[in-house]
Amino acid sequence: MTQTKPKYRSVEDYLNEPPGEFERAEYFEGELIKMPPESGKNVRIATALQLHLIFKGFFPFTQVVTGACEIQVERFHQDDKETRMPDLTIIRSEHIALTDRRFTIRLSMPSPLLIAEIVSPYASQKERNYQEDYIRKPYQYAMRGIPEYWIIDPQSEMVTVQDGPQDGGYNLTQEYVGSDRVRSQLPELKELQLTAQQILNPEGGEG
Repeated sequence: MTQTKPKYRSVEDYLNEPPGEFERAEYFEGELIKMPPESGKNVRIATALQLHLIFKGFFPFTQVVTGACEIQVERFHQDDKETRMPDLTIIRSEHIALTDRRFTIRLSMPSPLLIAEIVSPYASQKERNYQEDYIRKPYQYAMRGIPEYWIIDPQSEMVTVQDGPQDGGYNLTQEYVGSDRVRSQLPELKELQLTAQQILNPEGGEG
């Protein structure tokens, strides 16, 4: 990852800026950390899940966002970033007006309903991107009060669903593979019929 200037005095200083040209980046200690392009596989997974949730009527298109929603979060560890750009976010209806000027959900706003991160390719579980999605982000998203967090890992061919946010992370973790039907605790998703395989390999169709 590369860092870009200028250096901001605080996260509030950064968040008070008017929106500019779109760029995926996360705030860390006064600077914006650029995020490299996603793998094509990850983009297809996020887009397919977004379209499924919209066209099957679970949420309107205004509430299911891929890659463009910025979330302000608390720092749990000194190396944590103070903003995140999730791969997929389900926002609340009230967020539409609150984010009309800038697509940032601040700490002062209600939390999103669900965040999904798609794990980038990794050589080992010690790599930062793996540690971020499996360890750092769950703590930050739970502290933010986000009801549900999904980790979609194409490499391990597993979908992990965490819910019951508390200060130390999520209270419940369920892992889904193959033909397992992925279950959500959100009332809006109680009729979701997707399996782990269908989420991880959208090219194969929904069945």
